[in-house]
Amino acid sequence: MLYTVTLAEGVFPGVSQVFKELGHLDLAEHIYINQLNEVKPSDTVIFGAWHPQYSLPLRRCKSKKKYISWHSPLAQAELNNESEFIRLILDLKKKGIIQGIVHMDYDNYKIFGGENDFYLPHPFSTDRFKEHRKKYAKAVDPKSISFFTAFGNKQKNIMCTLGGVSRTQKKYPVMLHVNGMPDVYRRFSDTLGIKYTDHGFIPEDKYYEMIYGTKLGLQVSVSEAFNYVVAIFLALGTPCIVSPAIAENFKIEEDPVLRVKNIDSPVEISRKINDILVMDGEEYKVLSDDCIEIVEELSVRNNKKAKETIGKII
Repeated sequence: MLYTVTLAEGVFPGVSQVFKELGHLDLAEHIYINQLNEVKPSDTVIFGAWHPQYSLPLRRCKSKKKYISWHSPLAQAELNNESEFIRLILDLKKKGIIQGIVHMDYDNYKIFGGENDFYLPHPFSTDRFKEHRKKYAKAVDPKSISFFTAFGNKQKNIMCTLGGVSRTQKKYPVMLHVNGMPDVYRRFSDTLGIKYTDHGFIPEDKYYEMIYGTKLGLQVSVSEAFNYVVAIFLALGTPCIVSPAIAENFKIEEDPVLRVKNIDSPVEISRKINDILVMDGEEYKVLSDDCIEIVEELSVRNNKKAKETIGKII
């Protein structure tokens, strides 16, 4: 049996999403650190990312194999002060406390990967979104933009994105929808005169419904190994403007509509937003269908490789 482990509900949401997707594919069962007593000597365990609270449970865990997953590309690790974590994880492997590292970023795997290390592409199941597309009528609000993100993460390129929205709102009467924007960005948005609605925490069903009814989403990140927010937007047929880092992960590097070339340019971000806002119904329908096709192809590709990798890990 393969178990994936995180500290508690709500901790490491990005890591938890990876493990949730493994569960959708019946490849692993997710538990929290206080449930490690359920693990048997014949099991394999992947601890999600690194946290100091793993130190003792990691040593006491009775599984036959123990791994730690490493998710952040190096630029993201540097921006979010994680640079020491990879050194600690490598030291745990050197001392034999863990058998290996599961890398979620291919470049990191090529740099740090050694014996008993694995590259695991981000799994993503699209089947459940087919039901959501049936459940909610595709009644798109043509005056809506969604920027749902982890506002505390520096790689999310928040100020440039808000600058792009500000420029767009000077031309088009659109509303920006956000989730739990901190005061520092509220003040910045107010300074720019941005019209926004902050929905705070959004339950999953409502979250999907909002994305489905939004004209477009924004995820112009500096650095990402993947981006599940983008995957959800595309799976629901809602276009999402992305950075080159995300475009590469989704194999849409040359996409002329969704990819921003210069993530430092609010003007370019605004131009991309405007290009989608002015699409007529038929153009938008074609783009929406293309988005679904992109993520379904990615799902098949990543899930196949994920199954192969998990087979080697256990």
